[in-house]
Amino acid sequence: MLARDLNQVERRCVLMHELVHDERGIPEVPSAAEEAAVEREVARRLIPLNDLLRVARMCLPAEEAAEELWVTEDVLTCRLASLDGGERFAWRAMLADLAEHEPC
Repeated sequence: MLARDLNQVERRCVLMHELVHDERGIPEVPSAAEEAAVEREVARRLIPLNDLLRVARMCLPAEEAAEELWVTEDVLTCRLASLDGGERFAWRAMLADLAEHEPC
């Protein structure tokens, strides 16, 4: 059961977290590496790259960007920290374009 004091965004993130654990099989004693892998997968699933790039172009502070993406700031931070090679390329290209045409 989800904690009653969570807001809707927090419930969404926690539920996805638990679903990913369930899919991966929950070890008796989850390691830090397992928890980090789950967090990365949660962030990837909840924030598709196109949505991340769209919100980045809005030049919002992290709190507002997370709100726009309907995730917690922790999930947003994890997503940004765990971009894969192709995603990093798209991210850098978007930032270069933004700096050239629409600086924040």
